Amino acid sequence: GVMSDMTISAQIRVGTDLSTVLHPHYEHIDVRERVQQWYALSACPPSHHVQSMALSYGAEYIALNLFRCSGAGGENGPFRLTDYIGNFTHRCAPDTDAMSRFCMLGRIDSRYFEPVYQNAEYAVLKVKRQKDSKALIGRSPKKHDLYNASLWKPLLDSCKPYDEQCGLDLVDFGRSWIDRYKNSKMADVVYKEALRRRPDDPLVLKHYAEYVE
Repeated sequence: GVMSDMTISAQIRVGTDLSTVLHPHYEHIDVRERVQQWYALSACPPSHHVQSMALSYGAEYIALNLFRCSGAGGENGPFRLTDYIGNFTHRCAPDTDAMSRFCMLGRIDSRYFEPVYQNAEYAVLKVKRQKDSKALIGRSPKKHDLYNASLWKPLLDSCKPYDEQCGLDLVDFGRSWIDRYKNSKMADVVYKEALRRRPDDPLVLKHYAEYVE
C-alpha cells in the first residue's frame, strides 16, 4: 500500500489498483486520526517514527506531495496546520524552515527509506522494514546534509538510461529549489548531477543553459 495525502491518495485510487492508507472520503474518526498523523510529515517527527507509522498501516511506500513541504499558504499553510494537531509530540520549534522538516530530510535518510522517484512536485520513498546499518548516513540528517550530493545518490541512481522522462524530472527538481525554496545552492547540486548523468539529453542541456544564464 501507499501512504500519502488526500490529494495523491485520490489519484492513486482512481489510476491504480494500489491500496492507500488514507481514503479520499474520510468521514470516520479513525481515518481523521490518520489524516492528522499524515500532517505530521510536514513537521519534525524522527524518521523512525514515520517508518513505524507507515509499517503499522501496511504501507510499503510514502508518496510526498512537495507542496506540503514548501511553506506555501503562510498562516493557513501546511506548516501551521501541524501546530494544531492534538496529542502531537513532534511539533517543530518556532520559525523552523522547510529544510529542517521531515518532508525534506526524510528524503535523504537512507537508514529508513529508499528514494525511488522525484520530480518538482512529488517524491516517492520505499519504507525499509528495519533500520539499515549500512545506510549512507548513520545519524539523523541535518539541514547542511542536503548539500551533500552523495546522500541524494540513491534517488539520482533511480534515473535509468532507458527512461526518457528522467532527465526532465531531474532538471525540474533542480528548478524547484529556486522557485519554491529560493535555494540556489541546492539547485546547483541537482543541475550539475543531471548534466553529469545526462550530458547528451537536449532537455537537460536546455534547462541547464537557462539555469546558468
